[in-house]
Parts: sequence; structure tokens; C-alpha cells
Amino acid sequence: MADIWLSNESFEYVDEKNFYECVRQYIISLLTFICLYFSSYLLINHLKKKSREEEYEDDFVCRVAVWLCCFTMAVSIGAVLLLPFSIFSNEILLYYPNSYYVIWLNESLIHDSELPTLRDVIKYGLLLRRDNCKANAKLKDTCKKVFSKVKTQWLKANPEIPIVTDKVGVNKIKKVWKKATDIINYRRKPEIISKFNSTLDKLFDIAKCKCDIVSCEKATRKKKPQIEYLSFHSQENEIKETIDNIANTDDEDVVSDNSFEYISRQVSKKTLSMEEVALASIRYGVSNRATDLISTLALKAAKEAGFLKKKVFDSEIVTDHKKIERSKLKVMKQLKSENDNVVKDGVQCILFDGRKDETKCSLIGEDGKFPHRLVQEDHYSVCAEPGDIYLYHFSNDKENRSECNTPAEHIAEHIYKWIIEHGIESTLVAGVCDSINLNTGWKGGIIHFLEKKLQTKLIWIVCALHTNELTLRHLMSIIDD
Repeated sequence: MADIWLSNESFEYVDEKNFYECVRQYIISLLTFICLYFSSYLLINHLKKKSREEEYEDDFVCRVAVWLCCFTMAVSIGAVLLLPFSIFSNEILLYYPNSYYVIWLNESLIHDSELPTLRDVIKYGLLLRRDNCKANAKLKDTCKKVFSKVKTQWLKANPEIPIVTDKVGVNKIKKVWKKATDIINYRRKPEIISKFNSTLDKLFDIAKCKCDIVSCEKATRKKKPQIEYLSFHSQENEIKETIDNIANTDDEDVVSDNSFEYISRQVSKKTLSMEEVALASIRYGVSNRATDLISTLALKAAKEAGFLKKKVFDSEIVTDHKKIERSKLKVMKQLKSENDNVVKDGVQCILFDGRKDETKCSLIGEDGKFPHRLVQEDHYSVCAEPGDIYLYHFSNDKENRSECNTPAEHIAEHIYKWIIEHGIESTLVAGVCDSINLNTGWKGGIIHFLEKKLQTKLIWIVCALHTNELTLRHLMSIIDD
């Protein structure tokens, strides 16, 4: 939600300016009558020292002094009433923090006791534009005036602090101003708005030295004076202390102000879904840039052929390799979630099969480099039945295999760990494989080792295709000979 200082009604003057000018006049009058009061008191004490012969003159002077003192005290009491009135105004300030009251007291929204924050800088810029009646004035001119005031404030705090040049300072203010304007005019995510609001109460730092206080190694001319270390540290961490205090408070009366509603321009734009393209790219191992180029040219050809409207701009159908990458991640995350949901329901039958493929790997060479080599690896795919649902795959590497384990036991160990990890050992009732001895050996087959590890019997569903194929192959080889 955008902060309240960004609304267009933040600096409504009405008659506040004239009112607070009168308050200032009353304060000046209070000081004047206090001086008159002390003057009359000194005058009375001085005239009382005269001789009794001038008693008539003493009475006259005393009467004048009494009337003067009464008048002074009456006006002073009236002026003293400004104190509770100021307290009442402070309560109003809590509900209307951007009223002219703050502007009048500080004369420029910047406190004399501390350095300005980002919020002070932006408020002062808004005030300058409103005072000059030029809401559309050049941003550069406004930033120059704001930086001039900020620079004066820093020099007033300590003239030994090294300050950046006018050009750098103006560009820094311009960058913050454009970022705030961008948040107002366009819809932004709540995370971005919240992150920007959290930086508003931090110090607007224009010092050249950016080192930490305890480890500053700058030259003496560009180093922060040591006397200012505590002030810099407190203002830079002011927002953190405020948040900690709010988080630790037990006051139940602290409520959020929901009266302010963030209003922004609605931006609607149709986006092109690339999930199907990303899925095909993953299936056939096509790179992101190649997929991007192919899909862009396909859309362009469709437009030229008349399948797309002519008012569709080329920039709207151009895809990006980053978009392809995001679509791939989205598709893979979605498919993984669907697969996990299927596994949670339980798997009754597990099917596995392997194949030796030439795989491109990076192997360390004798010179310490990692050249690409084609290595023959034994890849195993595991699926669930019924439904032909793919579960996962692994490779039967000789390097990771223990010397005491056979290849069948090593493969069974892989499958067993996955079964235990996903908690389907209670629902598993059958195993499917082909009829080679590695899988169906009664003493050293994969299913035999699975039964030993699961401590339960499984139904063996064996595909006899290999048995029939091998017999026929041997017969044909004998006939050929």
C-alpha cells in the first residue's frame, strides 16, 4: 500500500498558513510582555528606595506599575494557554501528519536536530512544487533546490563531513523521485511497495565516505569525523529500532489505518502462454535460445499468413529465452507436484527396466581439466502401474557400487530407498520386470533383494518377451550357420 504522503491531498493549505502565522505572532507578543514585566518589576524596586518625602510620587508610580504588571500578566496568561493548545494541535498532528503544522515549525520539513531522511526530501520537493504553483515544473530544477537545502543542513550539522558533488546529489534525488512516481502511477507488487516504504525513514546519505564506522580506511580528507559516528549510526538504524519496538509491544490499542485506499492505474495486458512450448523443449532437449527463436519465427509466419490479426505488433509476439526458462521451471514444478500427489495416494505395482546408453559426461583429465566424453552408462527408469505413471530414474554406476554388493543388489537398494522415502512400502504388492536373470534370479535377482529388504512377498509380473525372443534368436542363428 502506498504511503499517505504520496496522495494528492497531502498539502491542502486552506487557512492553516494564516492561522499559524497568528500563532507565531502570539509567541513574539509573549516574549515582549515578559520583558515588560521584568522591566516594571525592576522599576518598582528602584523607586521604593526613594525617601519618604516623595511618598505621593511613589503611590502614583506604584499604581502605574501595578496596572502595567496586571496588563502584562493577563496577556502572559493568555499566551501561556498556547501550551495546552499546542498539545491539542499535536494530537491533531497524529491524525493528519502532513498538515502545514509540521511545515511551519520546521520551515522546510527538515529538522534542525538531525539529518534529513528520504521521506523529508520527497516531502520538501512536493512542498516546493505546491508553493510555486508549478506541479509540472522541471524535475531537475526541483531536485537542485532540494539538494541545496539538504546540503545546507549537512554543513550545518558538521562542515567537516565530505559531501558529494551537486551533480551526484541531484541525480540521487532524481532517482528516488522517479522511483516514487513509478510506484504511484503504475501498479506494483505489495512486496515492492513495502520494501520502498521501509527505506523512507532511513538517512538520505550524501557523504562521500561509505565505509563502516569501525573499519573506515579512507584518506583523512574524505573520512567521516569520529564525532559524527554515533549520530550516523543511530539514524541509519532508526528504522530497525522502530520496527523492533513495534514488534515487541503488547499494546492492543495499536490498529492499522484502513481508511487510506491505494488507487493506481489498472494495467491489463494479454500474455502468451509458453508452457506447451516449454514442455516440448524439455522433451526433445532443445536449448532455451533455440526454442525462443523457433517459436518467435513460427508466430511471425502465422501473422504474415493471416492467422493473426494485423493489429498485433511484432513486439507482442516476440518471445525471450528467459521466458522460456521460466516456463520450463513452471512446467517442471507443476508436473512434480502432480507426480507427488499420485505417489501420496499409494503405488500398488512398480515397474523398472534398464538400458545402456552412451551419455555425454565431463570427466577429469590428467591435466586437471574436464573434457566432454561419451561414456556408456546403465540407466534405469521406474514407473507405476496401473496408469503408466513415470516415477523417477537413476544410473547404475560401478564407481558408487560397493565391492560386496552385486549389480542386482545395488539396483534393488536404489529402488528400496525411494520406496521408503515416499512411504509406499505398505501399498506395494507387485513388481514388473523383464525375464532376464538379473531381474528374476531366485537367489540373486532384483525382485528377490527387494523382498528381503521390504520383508514381504511381492507378486512377480514377468514379461516373457525376452524369453521368447532369445529362443527364436538362437534358433535363427543355428539355421543361418
